[in-house]
Amino acid sequence: MSFKKIIVAISLPLFFTAVLSSQSLVDLAKKEKERREKLKNQEKTVVTNADLANLKKGPALTTSRPAASPEGSAMAGSSSDMSAFE
Repeated sequence: MSFKKIIVAISLPLFFTAVLSSQSLVDLAKKEKERREKLKNQEKTVVTNADLANLKKGPALTTSRPAASPEGSAMAGSSSDMSAFE
C-alpha cells in the first residue's frame, strides 16, 4: 500500500467519527440548556463553614447485625462441628 492510501484509511474514519459525534454534542448542549432553565427558578442553598460546624457528627455508615438463625448459631458456637472440617 502506498503512504497516501494509509493516510486516507486512517483519516476517513476519524473524520466521520468527529462529524457524527458533533451532532450528538449539539443535542447534549440543548438538553443541558433546558435543564439549567428548569433549575433557574429553584431556591438555592448556600452552605458555609459555620453551618458545617453546627452539624452533629456521627459515623458515615452504620451496620446492624442480622438476626442469627437457630441452625447458624448452633454451628458457630460448637467446636465439635469444626473438627469434621480438619
